[in-house]
Amino acid sequence: MAGLPRRQPPSDLREAILHVLVETETHAGHLDAVRELIDGKQFLVLD
Repeated sequence: MAGLPRRQPPSDLREAILHVLVETETHAGHLDAVRELIDGKQFLVLD
């Protein structure tokens, strides 16, 4: 696509694992937000 920066592949295993962890955590957060919208419960509330 024009105008979008190209992603470079991870340069080492550490960078690849970090990328997978960040992406997994991001998607899990999105799913948790959707679940909260559906059932209205918050499981982790820090006061």
